[in-house]
Amino acid sequence: MGISSATLSRTSRRRVRSAWMFLATMIVVLTLVAGWPLLRTVYLSLTNASLTATADTRFIGFDNYIHYGPALSDWDEELNGY
Repeated sequence: MGISSATLSRTSRRRVRSAWMFLATMIVVLTLVAGWPLLRTVYLSLTNASLTATADTRFIGFDNYIHYGPALSDWDEELNGY
């Protein structure tokens, strides 16, 4: 006497469904835990926020990336830098 194929397939389907439910829950939680800080960082990089003043921020677009580094007027040729 063995286990019938209908019972085995029902058990297998139940196990697969349970596995997908655990995986789906883990993927949602991981997306929230890792995704929210990443999206917040990208958003803050497009504003004029600083580490000391994040309350009053203004959207400035890609200016942080275009004007990154010292101004060319601050360059000292004798020191090969500033």
